[in-house]
Amino acid sequence: MATYSYPLFERENHLFVQLPEGPFLVDTGSPMSFGTTGSISFCDETVPLRERAGMLGMNISMTTIRKLVTGPCSGLLGMDVLGSHTLRFCLRAGELHIDDVDDANRGTVLASAAAMGVPMIGIHSRSTDLRALFDTGAQYGYALNRDLVNGLDVVGHISDYNPMLGDISSDAWRFPYQLIGEDGQLASPLMHETVGYLEAGLLSLLNADAIIGWHLLEGVDLVMRPGGGMEVTF
Repeated sequence: MATYSYPLFERENHLFVQLPEGPFLVDTGSPMSFGTTGSISFCDETVPLRERAGMLGMNISMTTIRKLVTGPCSGLLGMDVLGSHTLRFCLRAGELHIDDVDDANRGTVLASAAAMGVPMIGIHSRSTDLRALFDTGAQYGYALNRDLVNGLDVVGHISDYNPMLGDISSDAWRFPYQLIGEDGQLASPLMHETVGYLEAGLLSLLNADAIIGWHLLEGVDLVMRPGGGMEVTF
């Protein structure tokens, strides 16, 4: 099987991959990709690229992205491109590896699935098992149920923007969680995500309790397989 690797990096509190056509924001929470380059070279394919994405009745484009990042950005990679490949996110090494993951060297297999094309993972927080959207396009996590952060100390304030929800303003908490393995056992040491509170709204269609953002990748190498299978190595 062919192996492809691209530089993976954080900038402006967002996750980017450097493709031959330029830097693209990596967004596993988006079903669709778009950009300014007409097409992208991804693995051994030339993939046509729309200039905007229609999601849930909304048109999202680079004008939208410019509300989030000001530096070089040629577009956004969503799950229509990412979801057809096996991906290994190695943020600590600064690399995104594609279609090179050996089944014989699998990490801890997570309780995971795909819902409406986007990845979901099982997490455990404060004695409760939860279902979380894994969204590398999110610069913060979010609790979609206010009870999840009740009793936690407020550590700051989040000002954010979501293409579908608009401007977001929320208190911020350090949300403790562990990943849940495929066997239902806790699969990680205690991790934290800086989260705000977000009314679930349309996200209730995914039956999600929380959003976990790209900062998860600061502590793990993560494999994502077509169809929703995921593994982590600590």
